[in-house]
Amino acid sequence: MKPLINTYDIKLAQQEKGSYSCGTGPETILLIGSCRSINYLNYLKLWNEGNGNRFTIHHLDPFNWNFKMVNGIEERTDFEATINSLETDSRILELLAKTDIYLHEYYSQFGMFNTDKQAEKNIHQFGLKPNLDICIPNFNDLFILYNDQMTFDKEIQENSNDLELVKAKGLKAIDKFYSICYKSDFPEMADYFKVNWTTTRFFWTYNHISTNFSYKIWELLNEKFLNLENWDKYSNINDMFASPCTKVHNNDRKIYGIKW
Repeated sequence: MKPLINTYDIKLAQQEKGSYSCGTGPETILLIGSCRSINYLNYLKLWNEGNGNRFTIHHLDPFNWNFKMVNGIEERTDFEATINSLETDSRILELLAKTDIYLHEYYSQFGMFNTDKQAEKNIHQFGLKPNLDICIPNFNDLFILYNDQMTFDKEIQENSNDLELVKAKGLKAIDKFYSICYKSDFPEMADYFKVNWTTTRFFWTYNHISTNFSYKIWELLNEKFLNLENWDKYSNINDMFASPCTKVHNNDRKIYGIKW
């Protein structure tokens, strides 16, 4: 099945309308996240279309405010100024005010879209009062696989045969991911990952998850929060980031025992 929504769809709708939206139901879901969150949007859209249009679903990726379309050409923006201007954007403020379910990754450097209620400026200061506030674990800049380390880590590049160093850095990245899970609303994802990650590919690159990852979160999301009926029908949506992906190196098999 072709992904129903992709990163281009999100960016274009956000630039034109303030957010991507689908469905017309009485309950409003706001999903804020990076490209990694698009699978969750697809799951929600598919469920909504097959179960009576219960939700109006909005998605936005704060990073997209780095860009704008000018005469059909994408240009960089003054990101800070753009984010600040959204504090009085009626489209954004009206969306926040009517949000019932708030599903999001963690943000701390995006002005009004910061998710931490303790941040000096955060999204809750702009009218967001959802019935459910659910934080999804990020998977970002986690350099676990040897080929990713060799691409981005100068120390590894200079000591490429030092597998103890490679392993130490990889395990540190994995531990970082566990800590992220424990801070989210899905701490059990850490234990699930720990048991299964060497036999199940949960990530394609250092910041792109696979559907094995997103579908597990979708399962937990329903078991813990949404309790939707017939949620378990969407495991076959295409893996958007499966190609190109980071290839498994023999060193990964030696170090971690990966069996992908």
